[in-house]
Amino acid sequence: TTLGADTLRCASCGHARQSTRAQFHSYQVPIEVEDAELGETVVLRDIQTAFDAYLADDIVPYELACEKCSSHRYKKTFCATVFPEVLVLTLKRFKVVRLPSGACEGPYPVDHPVATREHLDFQGQSYRLRSVVVHVGASLDAGHYFTVARHDTNNGTWWLYNDGQRKEATPAQVSTVGLWTRNGEEMKRYVFFYEKCTAS
Repeated sequence: TTLGADTLRCASCGHARQSTRAQFHSYQVPIEVEDAELGETVVLRDIQTAFDAYLADDIVPYELACEKCSSHRYKKTFCATVFPEVLVLTLKRFKVVRLPSGACEGPYPVDHPVATREHLDFQGQSYRLRSVVVHVGASLDAGHYFTVARHDTNNGTWWLYNDGQRKEATPAQVSTVGLWTRNGEEMKRYVFFYEKCTAS
């Protein structure tokens, strides 16, 4: 479990309004974000980039005006105080689109590959990749899930677990970027498990 604090600061003058305790067991990480200034969708193709974007300061409206300058726009910042032993990141592989009428459509798949990194930085704390859940299929309700996991043994480091099958994973299966199965569907990383690195 990650423990930390969410702080609201006025986007105009920097006055801190409040801090609230935050607790996370896992993170739902978007791999597409809307850039309001550019008016377009930005595709995030790397797990560190996507996680950094998720943790970045966010400008949010707030009903109460700033006590110093009366602005209603605040910058929301998250700062971790206790880092988890295992960091769980789930990629948002499906999205809902809000129409001008207010109605929603979807979910639609977000299929682009997302490159992994063996090491991940979380606000200065280093993590090492331990395993990945991979999804093959067009929807949450269809397809197949399996796992690529790290086990340091004499025979190999990365192993593929697929139903009752266990075999040494190839470098392509570990990366899963652009790798196609025999059914013609792409392997897509879905859930990452990172293990906290401790100083030796």
